[in-house]
Amino acid sequence: MEDEDKDEEFDWSNYGDFERQGQVDLEGQDILAICIASLQTIFLPLLILTAFLLVVGILMGLIL
Repeated sequence: MEDEDKDEEFDWSNYGDFERQGQVDLEGQDILAICIASLQTIFLPLLILTAFLLVVGILMGLIL
């Protein structure tokens, strides 16, 4: 009960993007940066895992 009273007293709309109504105009550089960042996020861990497993396989004599 006390937490509900505190939430009602405090105006949470001052924090975050609760009622943001505008669109952000992105330039070509911004879009390219977002694409590169997403590829790094998705594929870099997979490449690291593949390289690690390849090295472990070579060290254990399973590959080559």
